[in-house]
Amino acid sequence: MRIVALLLLIAACSSAEQLEVTLEGEGAERLLRFYFGSYTSDDPFETGLLERRGDRFYVGLAVLREYSPELAQGLKAKASDGIVSPESLRAAVQMTYYRARNLPEELSEFNDRWVTDNVIAFEVHGPVTNYLRRITLAEPALQSAIWDYYENGEKIRYAIGTVIKAEHLRGTRVVETTAMVRRSDGFWDFATYDSAGVLASHTLPNDRALVTPTECAGCHFGKKGFEPELSWPLDPTQTPDGIRKWYTGSRDIEVAEFFSEHLRRSDTLLGLYATTYVSDLRERRRAGTLDSSAIALLNHLGL
Repeated sequence: MRIVALLLLIAACSSAEQLEVTLEGEGAERLLRFYFGSYTSDDPFETGLLERRGDRFYVGLAVLREYSPELAQGLKAKASDGIVSPESLRAAVQMTYYRARNLPEELSEFNDRWVTDNVIAFEVHGPVTNYLRRITLAEPALQSAIWDYYENGEKIRYAIGTVIKAEHLRGTRVVETTAMVRRSDGFWDFATYDSAGVLASHTLPNDRALVTPTECAGCHFGKKGFEPELSWPLDPTQTPDGIRKWYTGSRDIEVAEFFSEHLRRSDTLLGLYATTYVSDLRERRRAGTLDSSAIALLNHLGL
């Protein structure tokens, strides 16, 4: 078994070379699990790839070379006196992440690999870009996450392989596409494709370009509230770069308070997908146009 072999390797190399990574804060361990979990299907701490001593974290280069010689070489080259700065870590991950995750070079190949049927769409002006975002995901995936809400400890958690895509629109033209795929370790993979449908290292620079995946993870793993989700279902206040607004979805205060989806961010998603979906179901129930399976879902939630 690969884990056993790696543990034996660590034991045999008591003086194994290590580098300290200097991420700090309460979210440091989770961010490191995402970064280094991108290079292995195993838990990076269990394999000895990462080690925690108090509030300090170390990378075992001998183990990392087994998974990604390229990342190991990059970190060693960027280290100063055995220490890798957050900036150097992010740069090394950003340079090697797409290859490690085997993400398709072309958006068309991405769509072929992760076929998404029965999609529902949400349109929003949010903080990621100044363009209108048309966000899509499969309705069955969203329904399943809602059905499992209580089973998952009153959290919205999506199944492995769930895909969420966002087309960024200038008028009717798609200028870029961002995508997320739910991984087996509970994290999401991130990808950005340019207007030609080619894998890109960052989003279009509005105020500034956002680097994939490091700055994607930074926002998704954080606790900062963003408009329009922060104020929803009320109208958001004016922001320096204009109104942030949802263009689709019913506005149900009781459902918004029930899920508190954006503030909990239980699956590291910023969107109000379950909230707007269930709000719409309740509106359709009031109109008498809801089918029995959807009524059962609302009854299951107690809404």
